Amino acid sequence: MKLYQFAIFIVVFLTVYIGSSFVVINHIMNLIKPSKYRLIILTILIFINLSFIIGRLLANYIPLELSAFLTRIGYVWMSLLTYMFLYSVIFLILQKFNIVHITESFKISLLVIETIFFIGLFLIGYFLAINPIIKTYDIKIAKEFKTPLKVVQLSDLHLGYMYTEQMFERVVNKVKEINPDLILISGDFLENENGYAAKKDIAKSINQLNPKYGIFFSPGNHEYINNISESLKYISSLNINILRDSTIKINNEFYLIGKDDESAPRFTGNTLKPLKHLIPSNYSTPPLTILMTHQIKNHKDFTDKGLDLVISGHTHQGQFFPWNLVVKLLFDISYGYEKWGDTNFYVSSGTGFWGPPFRLGTRSEIVVFNLSPEN
Repeated sequence: MKLYQFAIFIVVFLTVYIGSSFVVINHIMNLIKPSKYRLIILTILIFINLSFIIGRLLANYIPLELSAFLTRIGYVWMSLLTYMFLYSVIFLILQKFNIVHITESFKISLLVIETIFFIGLFLIGYFLAINPIIKTYDIKIAKEFKTPLKVVQLSDLHLGYMYTEQMFERVVNKVKEINPDLILISGDFLENENGYAAKKDIAKSINQLNPKYGIFFSPGNHEYINNISESLKYISSLNINILRDSTIKINNEFYLIGKDDESAPRFTGNTLKPLKHLIPSNYSTPPLTILMTHQIKNHKDFTDKGLDLVISGHTHQGQFFPWNLVVKLLFDISYGYEKWGDTNFYVSSGTGFWGPPFRLGTRSEIVVFNLSPEN
């Protein structure tokens, strides 16, 4: 990412984040009567609001655990910020037009009710985020291959400060029960702030999995954001096979293509290989071919090119409402299964989450594809 693009992103993000937080904090303070506790509460709220910024900006200058602690506080705040902001704005409008009038005696009671409601909302969203469901798709392929293939897709785990070893072990245990032939990780496996995932060895439990054809991974944008060489070094240490713009033939029966993330050129300066150079062409009978990549801007580019299953992630399905509606406008397939021509596409909502440990209107998921020949 170019420096000016990064600078613009930071300015916009901080403006929206701090502006939204100011509206929420202002609403809370208007419900608190002037007292000796008022300044203490304001200080705590400002600290909570700034903890994410402090934790990330000072990550290289403070102990790793302190950076993680501050970042976690900030991400919990961010989980509810959208809803607290919308509520505060609606509440202010209703007051301005005298539709709602709150007496002084009821203000503290209202604040208690609001606090209980938003804590409850967070707990629901947290549960949905850390407990992935299993989605299964039985797909018939119009090609000949010897035996049915059970493929598991994991995506967008973002192992790091927020997605912990215990959370990942829960995923590993569920994949064990599925007992797949092949495991594909379609990017953003690591968040890995300051090498946190590697230093804590968060993903070590993946060694409990031993699928027949192995575990394969293609990088996502966050592997590049968080130092691609360090990310790949840790992933390689877990005996995960890395595919970056490369194709492999498995069991002399089917092909697996790992397409590198489209953000790679911005971070490395290298160009991506054209898709046509990755798709196998030297065969007498068309082989079963699976492609995994992290993000796809235009699914038509992958349609009817001999690819039978194309899987990706990145969108998180917006992670929580109303952002799931926003990503639906931005991507031609924002989530789920679709078949275009002879190609089966799946965009995962992610097995984990990014940043806020929170989902609402979406679910974390482990996806299972049972592939079998049509005849």
